[in-house]
Amino acid sequence: MVAERETPPGISRERALEIVRLLLDALEAQSGARYAIFDGERGVAGIRDHGDVWIVAWNAAAFVATGDRDRMLIGSGPYLVAKDGGAVAMLPSAFPVDEGIARWRAAHGR
Repeated sequence: MVAERETPPGISRERALEIVRLLLDALEAQSGARYAIFDGERGVAGIRDHGDVWIVAWNAAAFVATGDRDRMLIGSGPYLVAKDGGAVAMLPSAFPVDEGIARWRAAHGR
């Protein structure tokens, strides 16, 4: 029987959201643009549990609020927050999320 991968203790859902919000605040300060984390708008969950990592979906605040594709930020993937507190990374938007997670895990020996 193969043992299931246990979720490591550490970064909570709420803390992962705080971490990403801080990153977005820093981006806002540099760019002057506004960013938001999804919270169910158009069926997009803001944060998803993928076992050992959290995935946080975000975009331009105007797009998150309105769904107007002309206001969408292109080329920025979701943030990955490792639950063990070891890493935060923006996944590439060129791949499906599951593939981005798999590539990140492989690159980090997980």
